[in-house]
Amino acid sequence: MATADEPLLILIPGMGADERVFRAQQASFANLQIPAWIKPQPAETLIGYARRFAMAIDPGQACFIGGASFGGIVALEMAARINARAVFLIGSIRSPGGMHWGLRAVRPLARMTLALPFPILGPLAELSLYSCGRYSNISTRSLLRQVSDADASFLRWAVRAVLDWRPSTEVGRAPIYQIHGAKDRVFPARLAAADMLVSGAGHLVSVTHGQAVNQFIAERMRKMSGW
Repeated sequence: MATADEPLLILIPGMGADERVFRAQQASFANLQIPAWIKPQPAETLIGYARRFAMAIDPGQACFIGGASFGGIVALEMAARINARAVFLIGSIRSPGGMHWGLRAVRPLARMTLALPFPILGPLAELSLYSCGRYSNISTRSLLRQVSDADASFLRWAVRAVLDWRPSTEVGRAPIYQIHGAKDRVFPARLAAADMLVSGAGHLVSVTHGQAVNQFIAERMRKMSGW
């Protein structure tokens, strides 16, 4: 349970990522929860998954929820199910219109991703780690390590689910606050309609610019909850 002076904050990692992507937030928010992903059901939609996930982690009290990248999309669909006061999008999107044009172009082929050879994703990430070594920045190496540790079947499902995502009517019932890297190439900043753009940040804004993300979240939680 959250203490009287700090609200409960739930953050969902991005696709292939885990709690390590929120290390900077763990150091700043005492009542932060980062739930582990649950296993998706065969051919389950992102909306269906988000509803089951919300049931699994529902804290039974008002809270704030958010997520990085894919996690932000899932958080959007979860918000109405767990009495969320607001949703924080961290390098994420409000709708498919925020995707890079290349991703939007393949959305009609979303179902075909079920046949992609994602079991090789982990070894490829490991090879990238070895090849890049000290020439790769810390945030990139961290994400590659997380992807290499991720479950291949979950990654395969998540790719299809996000490409096939059509926002439910529940999205937007809770206020949405969006912070985005100005140099994000996955979800381009010009399409983001973000409340705050972080100069010099890319897609891993929670990792590379953790303090900016922390301040953004804290200010809005204080305003809404009196914390």
